[in-house]
Amino acid sequence: YGALPRRWRVCNMRLAAWLPLLLADAASGTIRQLFIQGEGLYTHYSPGCQKNDIIAYIADATVEQCAAACRLHPYARCVGFEYGINHGGSDGALEAPYCQLQKEATLADSQSFCDGRTENSDLYLRYDFYRKAQTEKGVELAGESYTRIYPGCSNAASLEGTYAGKTQAECASLCNEAGDECLGFEYGVNYGGAETLLSPGSCRLKADFDDPSECDGEFSNTDLYIKDGGCSPVSQFAYTSLASNHYVRPNSNYSDDLASGPPEWAFVCGTLMGKSWAPAAKNTDRNVIMLAYAMPVHATAIEIWEHANPPRAAGFVKNIAVADPVGAFSQVWAGSDSTSCGSSLKVSLDGSKLVSRVLIHTQTSEAAWEYIDAVRLVGSAHSCQRAYTWPCDCSSSRMSGDVWTG
Repeated sequence: YGALPRRWRVCNMRLAAWLPLLLADAASGTIRQLFIQGEGLYTHYSPGCQKNDIIAYIADATVEQCAAACRLHPYARCVGFEYGINHGGSDGALEAPYCQLQKEATLADSQSFCDGRTENSDLYLRYDFYRKAQTEKGVELAGESYTRIYPGCSNAASLEGTYAGKTQAECASLCNEAGDECLGFEYGVNYGGAETLLSPGSCRLKADFDDPSECDGEFSNTDLYIKDGGCSPVSQFAYTSLASNHYVRPNSNYSDDLASGPPEWAFVCGTLMGKSWAPAAKNTDRNVIMLAYAMPVHATAIEIWEHANPPRAAGFVKNIAVADPVGAFSQVWAGSDSTSCGSSLKVSLDGSKLVSRVLIHTQTSEAAWEYIDAVRLVGSAHSCQRAYTWPCDCSSSRMSGDVWTG
């Protein structure tokens, strides 16, 4: 299946909300990856099920609605869901169109006693890049410095050809021979995933990169090596965050580290729904939060997902400063923020500053709690002085964040 396209992007909400990415036949059925628009990457087991991990039961729901419910569930971390479908089994407990949200991915332990055919169910498990993948910077190969993401892969374009029986250093030498056309490579590793994109010890040179969180290297059995020197934009969310203060109450879900990782509430106002940073008190005080990123880049864009309680208090960012791993912070934006609750503030930068930390000052115009759900940093390893082109807005009717030029 290596010649098949790895993902199709959809930028029209009237089209199908999810599209099949990869297909692999297994003895027990079918395993494939799905990109569910607005919800992210899933592995789909058909038939499939898990036992004893249910956190919610939802009736009369589509697959897309179940995925949204999984993302929005406020009380437990949802890793996926079982979805009722008629496989001709003897147990009609689920059957379409119902789903059961799952709190743990225990498929490997459950396969011996949970039969999706008998239970009449499929299983959908979310890919959580920020918990599963690791990043190693400054990997020296064939005289070049690389950032290794393991497991990792990229859906972006590759150069023609696959090279078998190679070490990572030999793959880096092939990348050097390809010149500026090669920005890195994928390398085959046996992670026990369902798809063998590359056999162990094989590599494929990359002509471009996109967001690594949208490609599951464990599923594909690959590591990703990004040359520290390309102009291709790298999009990443913070791996950790620290605020001047945060809301603390039993069973609350507003600590400062919840601003790291991808947004939980994209395109929806997340008032009183948790999983975002919120300050300690409902007031008009100024607060500050710092976010750190795995890969330093010459920043061309910063995107901040905002919510508030009350919702009308969104649009609270006052200024943004950035810094490299060891340097002092310098301000790159200040102004009037008109972002609405559930939308994102988009700030465009010129790529001149190497950034691995972002500092955001917030202040609401009335007594309120501001929430920051996620902060995306976009840039390239070298200062290429390229303006960032914001991707198409697939839900423009619900997005009102402004684009600012710093």
